[in-house]
Amino acid sequence: MESLANLRVILESRPSRTVDEQALFMQLSPLYLEKIAAAERVGEQRGELRGEQRTVILLLMQKFDVLPNDLVTQIESLNQEQLQSLIAAVLSLSLIADLSDWLDAHSS
Repeated sequence: MESLANLRVILESRPSRTVDEQALFMQLSPLYLEKIAAAERVGEQRGELRGEQRTVILLLMQKFDVLPNDLVTQIESLNQEQLQSLIAAVLSLSLIADLSDWLDAHSS
């Protein structure tokens, strides 16, 4: 993607372009924008996942006061579907042992 960006910048900076350069530029622009959009989607997904991890950890800390580091690590390794399932289960967990059992049963 960096190469695409560099080539695009070089072509943009030229005061006059040949027909071939103009055609190449027109082909690169959508490809470049598509690559940027894909990278943004990946970043958004990572951000959503991290936000859900933080939400679950905060909810569990409110419920149990202290959350052992090993359980935090397990929560941080859950995928988005598992995290959403854990969010739904938070109210039914009474003890840290219940959380540990839930994580053992649902972790990959």
